[in-house]
Amino acid sequence: MCCSKKVKYVCLKLLSKIFIKIELIIFLLSFFLLSFLEIFIMKSISTSFNGRFQSYSSEELMQTVEITSLVNSGFWGFFYLHIQPPIFDILRFILVLPENLKNTEINDLILDYRIYFVHIIIYSFLNVIVFKFGVLIGLKKLTALIVTFVWALYPGNLFCATLLDSTYLSTFFMTLTFFFFYKSITQKSLKVFCVFLFFTLLMTLTRTVFQIHIIIPIILYAIYFTFFNKSVSNKRLSLQIVSIIIALLLLALPMKQLILFGTTSTTTFAGYHKVGVIWASYSESSLDDITVPSHVINNSEKFVSKLNSPESVVNNYRLEHLFPKIITNSPFESLYGITKSVWLNFKNASTPTSQYTSNLFVDRHPLLNVYNRIFSFPIYTLLVSLSVLYLLSRKKELGINPSVFYHFVSFYALPLSTILLANRYDWTESIRLKTIIEIPLFLIIGLFCQDFLKRNLAISHIRHVVVHYFKAKTSFRS
Repeated sequence: MCCSKKVKYVCLKLLSKIFIKIELIIFLLSFFLLSFLEIFIMKSISTSFNGRFQSYSSEELMQTVEITSLVNSGFWGFFYLHIQPPIFDILRFILVLPENLKNTEINDLILDYRIYFVHIIIYSFLNVIVFKFGVLIGLKKLTALIVTFVWALYPGNLFCATLLDSTYLSTFFMTLTFFFFYKSITQKSLKVFCVFLFFTLLMTLTRTVFQIHIIIPIILYAIYFTFFNKSVSNKRLSLQIVSIIIALLLLALPMKQLILFGTTSTTTFAGYHKVGVIWASYSESSLDDITVPSHVINNSEKFVSKLNSPESVVNNYRLEHLFPKIITNSPFESLYGITKSVWLNFKNASTPTSQYTSNLFVDRHPLLNVYNRIFSFPIYTLLVSLSVLYLLSRKKELGINPSVFYHFVSFYALPLSTILLANRYDWTESIRLKTIIEIPLFLIIGLFCQDFLKRNLAISHIRHVVVHYFKAKTSFRS
């Protein structure tokens, strides 16, 4: 008996040590396995897609500028960048620093390989965050590991990890934003809230998900959380100052865009999106009637590369000024257009991400068809809906704080609203953009499965004991 207790004690001690280092194990396994698979598949497809996993390079994207133009322009290239937020191009700029310092020719393929490597690091960290986030919301470590494993093999995740655009970087920052927001409202910590605001700032500089109509509510919430929420701890003056400074910095990019290019949008694709979301009809003459200020045109000519051009700035300025006029003149048609857009984006987001475009890495996934069946309409939608409703019905038993739940859902709705209105007429990318906000859905499903199985197993055990008791009583009487 004593021996068995000793064995049990040693086993528990070993397990606790393993779980202390589990994050490191997850990171290293993720890093080496994805690296190995990418190298192995890359060698077999070296002649396909010019050595890439998809048919285009990071240089060919609509939302990037030519890397040579950026290198030649330096800081001013980023200052006058308007087509998209700058972080992905900053990353590309950093990745070609060896060539820049040696003054040698930049090879697009080598740049893309370096982006793949950065994405492998992000993939590894992201899997660690999924595990930690799962434990934070109440998953057992084993369940959190299972959810992490499911996410790590998810074709949508692997697709974005091998995609040469800013989606995966956005997924990383957005997940950290969700994680630290949830942690700050559960622990009531201003210090953690400052970290949340920092990653929110990085997110605004990476993707166009956070626009001015979303940034302002976040700033107002930051003021409330920093000064007026009495349950918040660590209310030191230094932390309050840091919190407000970071919150106000969220306005930096919109204000720069407004001063230079006459728009608060963090992209000069915004005008196309606005008229596209309401499916507006307009004439070229109505655009020509809108005068673009000379300083806007002058600033747009300071750094020209691909779609970061004066034409984009002028068209955006005119379309953004035409947009309110169309809504005022045709309110019901505009409202119908918005509902049409929401449905279109929802339908598109319900399609497996792996079907966005051909990807030679994900196309070889052995469980691709299984994942695509589960994580698409209607099964995926039903799973998420059922999980949310079930957890709401069991919030007392699970110890879910209603205030925390509704705060998190309200924050989650902000980027969700952008993705559900991310179309230009019938063109939409919600199939890919949904990945940015997808990890909380995986965790909610995991929490539902954990509690549902635990509850039903407990009920089954009780039923078995009761039946066994009555059988024993009956046999005793007979």
